Amino acid sequence: MKEEHVGKLLKRIRKSKRIYISELARLSGISRTYLSTLEAGSPKTITLETANKIANALGVRPEIFLSSEDSEFIYMKPDHFELYIKELRKEYGIPKEEKQ
Repeated sequence: MKEEHVGKLLKRIRKSKRIYISELARLSGISRTYLSTLEAGSPKTITLETANKIANALGVRPEIFLSSEDSEFIYMKPDHFELYIKELRKEYGIPKEEKQ
């Protein structure tokens, strides 16, 4: 598998969540200019602090930006995962499971 640089991964996740780069900048506290540069491929890596800020804003775990072979769904925070499942149920008309 070809290595995906952090900026490309960031852009893919951001777009899949339908978040504009200006909104990500506001939510993460990282400048729009830096995020644009990062998505363009420079730098190729980010610090753990930056990964934490971006991950919190996107609702994913920061590890995803440290290993580009991972999926955002593997590292999704539990509360975001529950919301994602709820949205899928609603979109596809899947009833909520009843506890027995």
